[in-house]
Order: sequence, then structure tokens, then C-alpha cells
Amino acid sequence: MYLGQLSEQLESINYFQQGVNLMMAERQAMPVDTTKGSEFLALSSKISSALCSMADIYLTDCCFEPNAESQCETYLAQAMQIEPVTPEVYQTLASVRLSQQRVDEAKAALAQGLALWLGSDSTEEDSLTPDYETRLSLVKLLLETAMFDEAFTVLNGLVDENDQVPDTLYLFGWANYISAEDMAPDAPNAEALRKELLENAREALNACVKMWHVTESTDEPMLQHSQELLQNITQIIGPEVEQEEPEGGEIEYEDDEDEEMN
Repeated sequence: MYLGQLSEQLESINYFQQGVNLMMAERQAMPVDTTKGSEFLALSSKISSALCSMADIYLTDCCFEPNAESQCETYLAQAMQIEPVTPEVYQTLASVRLSQQRVDEAKAALAQGLALWLGSDSTEEDSLTPDYETRLSLVKLLLETAMFDEAFTVLNGLVDENDQVPDTLYLFGWANYISAEDMAPDAPNAEALRKELLENAREALNACVKMWHVTESTDEPMLQHSQELLQNITQIIGPEVEQEEPEGGEIEYEDDEDEEMN
């Protein structure tokens, strides 16, 4: 499995397949034990994750292979059969459906995946809550499908865990920005809410630019887009009013989840 992560394209698929075959053989030799925290379920989850990784490779690096779409479907079907209650399967399924322009099905998959872990205790050892990076990718899918309320719910959780990650700050700002753009002009208090969203976006994007330099990030496109959005915000609502930085120097985020998209 480690070689699969280090390799590229079809070579990576071959290594992943070898790992899946070994784990499948080990699983078949085990007694079926579906109790929470069992070795059987843990191994099933690893196999499912590997199959999702293989589908993702065909979705990205090997997308021009003639059998790419069918392979994605095959791996996802196998992953869902082995471990049907893992969020990763539904997140990968949503990516595939978006690539096929089947947006409603992508939304349904994202909703199913969220229902498996959202609101659960992420501190439990066998929690279904995806890791930080996986949730960042999830936010991108939620924004792409205009599932703004869900995106803000996940983002607020990420910010609570760590508000010093440039990618999280960028997505927080981008989410507020596109929510402001998407707001209907005739919505109640539309102008005031739109301005508030843009101010939230500016705060997060300013923090993103700052942390981009602090962490020595190499994601130049993210920095450039953040700066472009900040310029756009200034053109729309005017320059930022200088305010005294909160004690401790940390950004304080308000939970606007109930206000952002009504």
C-alpha cells in the first residue's frame, strides 16, 4: 500500500491492487465480526480506503485511460460492498458523479457521507469523522455543488480544530465570498447580509495571506486568488476599516452558519 502512495498512475494502481489482494485474503480468513472496533471492521475500512484511492487515481492521473470511468465505478462498487458505512466512499462517489456532470447524484452522495459522521464525537478512537485533509477536500466538493450550509458546518469544525492552516482560511474566505455572490437580491436584508459575508471573507483571506507567509506555503495559485478576491472585496464594499487586533493576535470567527444562505 505504501508503494501505491509513492508511485504514479497505472504503476500506483498495480501496487494498490496487490495490497488489496493481500488484505482481502486476510479478511476472508477472519471470522466475520461486525462489532464496533473489531479487527474485521478495521481491515474492511482499510480495503475500502484503498479502493477509493484507486478510483481517485483513475479520476485524476489516469482520467484519459479508455476504461477510466468503468474502473472508477468498479472500485467504488467494491468499496461500498466491503464497507458501506464509511464517509470516504461517498465522498469519492460524489467526485466521480461531478466528473460525469451528475450533480444531483453528487449532492445525494455528499449528504449520505455527511450523515455518517456529522455531529458525532470526533475524539472517539473509532470515530467515523474523516481526517483534516479529507474534510478540506470535502468542503471543496460542497462548495462546487452549492451546498453552502453544509460547507460552513464542516469549515467551522476545521477552524475550531486549527485556525492557522492557510488552506482552511482560504476556503473559509472563498465560501463567504461565493455565498455573497449567490445571495438573491430580493432576500430579506440582502444588502446587509451580503456586506457581512464579504467582511467575513476579507478577514479570513487576510489571515490566509498572513499564514501563507508564516507557514512558508508553496501554493502560489491560492495566494494569488486570495489577493484577487481581496481586491474585488475592496471594490465592492470599500477599503478595510482599521481595527485593533484582538488580544493574543488570533482571528475570532463568528458562526454565521444560520445566516449565510437562507
